Amino acid sequence: MSSEHRSASEDTLDSTRRDFIKTVGVAGLSGGAAGVVGLAGLLSPTQAAEAVTLCAGDTPDEARLDLGGTPIYDVATDYPLCNEGVLPPLKARVLALKQLILDKNLLGPDGQASIDHFVDYYENKVGPQFGKAVIARAWIDSAFKDALLNPEHPNFEPYKSSDKRGPFAATWFIRDFLDHASSMHHTPPVDGDWLAPTELLGYTIGPEGEWLRVVANGKANSTAPFVHNLVSCTLCSCYPQALLGVQPVWYKSRQYRARSVTAPRGILREFAAERGAAYPGLLEDYLARVDEVRVWDSNSEVRFLVIPEPPADAVVTGIVKDSAQEIALRSRVTRNAMIGAEILYPVS
Repeated sequence: MSSEHRSASEDTLDSTRRDFIKTVGVAGLSGGAAGVVGLAGLLSPTQAAEAVTLCAGDTPDEARLDLGGTPIYDVATDYPLCNEGVLPPLKARVLALKQLILDKNLLGPDGQASIDHFVDYYENKVGPQFGKAVIARAWIDSAFKDALLNPEHPNFEPYKSSDKRGPFAATWFIRDFLDHASSMHHTPPVDGDWLAPTELLGYTIGPEGEWLRVVANGKANSTAPFVHNLVSCTLCSCYPQALLGVQPVWYKSRQYRARSVTAPRGILREFAAERGAAYPGLLEDYLARVDEVRVWDSNSEVRFLVIPEPPADAVVTGIVKDSAQEIALRSRVTRNAMIGAEILYPVS
């Protein structure tokens, strides 16, 4: 974790930095478990030359200029103007690993079915809606929020007197909420069970969600500093997929990974500028209240979820659990805010 207190030097440098948001216009790669789906890889410069032409509308992904700046492709037949038969190296490796898993029977006699369940889970069920539900519940239930932030000493039933506590016990609290909140089962994907064991392959809430720490923006108490939290993975793309879905491309870009540590306020400003209109001004009002920016380095041993401040126009007191009002609050939460890369704005 690093802390950044001053913005003067950052403001000076902002004029020379590349707008990393505009470098990720090409379709994204999915990381982690979603690699099983066999999503896009990178063409080498040689393969790009052999392909003769780029697909209409495609441009090189500048976030990967260090890898040759070649476009991202999946199967060439998905792009009518591309030569057929191109299989990117990364996809070839993914398919080879999948076949090896099946050949060695590592997932049992129904290995293909297990993979299909897992892929379907990440394609059609998991996503930011899980994280949004957790954030909305934390806004309206102070005991739940306190348990997420202090998992070693939860003042939250049924875990107050349980042995399920510790630095990563927030995973258990979240699993319990997702399993039992009636508002999570209005449109159940699998017979009322959002987290079916057959689809999680033994994980509590899904891969990259087991070793989870939760942090909150704002003041911990009336005398504490106002803190804004930002999550990055300076090595690659570690990220709580189980709650937020697959990583956005910008999260994996070198620009974000480097600048999130050196210029976190600049990151927030660029996301606000991308929205246009009055958002930069609203962000500056927010930053004027921030005493400290904390950048959390997500990695293979721990991942982070940010509880953002509610939008200024959101009512979060007096809301009944599992009510229509709580469900409506979920729509106010964004994936980027749960990473800390943006704040939540009032409805314009």
